[in-house]
Amino acid sequence: LVPARHAGQGMGLWYSSIALGNLVASLIAGEFDTQRIDSFPAQFLRIFWIAAAAAVVLLVLAALLRRRHRAAA
Repeated sequence: LVPARHAGQGMGLWYSSIALGNLVASLIAGEFDTQRIDSFPAQFLRIFWIAAAAAVVLLVLAALLRRRHRAAA
């Protein structure tokens, strides 16, 4: 979906997003303590709320970008 002249930037952004996702996943996984299994439900709930907030942010950004794209066309 990237214009040919921006293919390199598109690929760089793609791999940067994968690296950022791996970083966030490792930070979340690093907080788990296998010795305290009773804390897992709270941690999973926190992960859910973070993912839900990220989904809302992405939906808002998608709507803004869609509106901007329509205005430019």
